[in-house]
Amino acid sequence: MNLSREDILKKVNLIGEIIIYLFVFSVFIDSKLTMKIGYVLQGISLIKIGLDYKNIKLKGKEIYLTFIVILIIGIVFNFISTNGDGVNKFIDRNLKFFNGIILILFIDNWKKLKNLVYIIITGSILLSFDIINNSKYVKLDFIRKRGILTVATGFTIAYWLEILKNYKEKKKWGVIIICFFINLYLLKGIGYSDSRMGFLVIIGTVGIYLLYAIYKSKFDFKKIMGIFLAGCIILSLFYTISPPQFKREIKTSFQTKNNFSNEARLIMWQGSLDAFYSSPIIGVGSAVSDTQPFVIKAAEKMNRSKSLNDAFIKRKAFGEAHSIYFNFLSQTGLLIIGYLYLLFYLIPKRFLKSQRNEVLSGCFFGGVCFLLYGITWSVWGYYGVVQNFFQILLSMMIIASELKKRNFERKDEKNFI
Repeated sequence: MNLSREDILKKVNLIGEIIIYLFVFSVFIDSKLTMKIGYVLQGISLIKIGLDYKNIKLKGKEIYLTFIVILIIGIVFNFISTNGDGVNKFIDRNLKFFNGIILILFIDNWKKLKNLVYIIITGSILLSFDIINNSKYVKLDFIRKRGILTVATGFTIAYWLEILKNYKEKKKWGVIIICFFINLYLLKGIGYSDSRMGFLVIIGTVGIYLLYAIYKSKFDFKKIMGIFLAGCIILSLFYTISPPQFKREIKTSFQTKNNFSNEARLIMWQGSLDAFYSSPIIGVGSAVSDTQPFVIKAAEKMNRSKSLNDAFIKRKAFGEAHSIYFNFLSQTGLLIIGYLYLLFYLIPKRFLKSQRNEVLSGCFFGGVCFLLYGITWSVWGYYGVVQNFFQILLSMMIIASELKKRNFERKDEKNFI
């Protein structure tokens, strides 16, 4: 039986689509499994490119070309500056955008995009269940669980608020009610994860969404008040259903004395600034051996407490900034300008210029959660599976914006839930 090129391509597209669903779901359960499925996905994508290269056009070109430029410059900077395996570390942390490009190759209509939304919601519920019940179904460490759940919750809250904002046109009260209870369950999971930053990130994301809603609604008072009240209700319930220990932890979020976690970050951030000052143009390199000496010196200089000195100086427990932005600054110097241009200009620009719906808004504000969470956690590199999820949301946002722009499969979009 001889198969035509078109028949082979159809089978490759179907296999690629299924593997992408598995890849996205694996993000919520096992980072090692995500990596293995990612390798298979890369192989399938090469076959797809070989069969259909004439018809493939890169969507989100301005974003992904910027990723590539950052990758090339960062490799050069690390080749010059690192005293360890900085080049390999930098490549590993900054090639994850490639998975987003692959996702765009196979997800090309609203139906497939809808399936990804369902997978994300299902994975989020499973992750929240695992945290609340301390089960062993999810093979992620606790830090990665908290990061992924926070970003996923930002996605679902924005998705819900966007439907709520347009309830008169869409009349999806059943979906609105279901999403409300899903959000409550995910927020309960964040509370049980004991993540103070997760709590602050959700508040920040809802606040930014409110500003966006004001801008989008052109100061429609009823819509603004509706979104404001919905945000207040969900945040109030978030606090109410959280365990007592978490409520006590929240009150220490900005405490800079007698608080090991907060004081440790101040030391790491100072060490990162010192590293940047020592090599402001190209940074000191992306290996732990490049940045750790500056962190240790900062601990010695600040001398905040015996326990902190023991952790930083004797045990050498911390070697980087615990922040994606301070890590960008210390490790790659002025290349941080490229990151900021990409993350805070190009991506928001595409979102704001698109005809938005609940998918676009959910993906964008899930990304906002990631960027806020990255202030105090190294979710770009050291907890890379969280960045994988960010790249998935980014590629979904790009796909949705392209479909809206081309008015692609309008009938499916109208029925989109």
